Amino acid sequence: LKASSILLPGTPHERRWFVAAAITAGICEELLYRGFLIHYLPSNFPTLDWLTISILSGIIYGLSRAYQGMKGILQTSMTGFSYAIIYFVSGNLLSSITANQAVVINGSVIPVMIFHVLADLRPLWLWQPETKTRDKR
Repeated sequence: LKASSILLPGTPHERRWFVAAAITAGICEELLYRGFLIHYLPSNFPTLDWLTISILSGIIYGLSRAYQGMKGILQTSMTGFSYAIIYFVSGNLLSSITANQAVVINGSVIPVMIFHVLADLRPLWLWQPETKTRDKR
């Protein structure tokens, strides 16, 4: 995490904003990529079935992470595809929003909190007790 530590929140105030941003971003993503896109595609392309729509939704969701490189695009595409399947199986958007939030909290918020706890404990790992040498008389 050293390379990305500058992007991680450092203070309790920043961590609260990080959590709020992560949660609201997930809600907005689901509204856009599942709520809007899954209704837009079949209305304009009536021959598409639910599986093709799920794949397209996942790919478009993945392309929104192009700044992460090809690996980020592929991972996010698979995640977006999973959210679309959750949406189709459950029949409601709340399920995909909940799944998104679980992934965000498990994949982002918890590691950030652990990172900062470990960073705070770092001096304990580096601390070495002084060894007193006894005078042998």
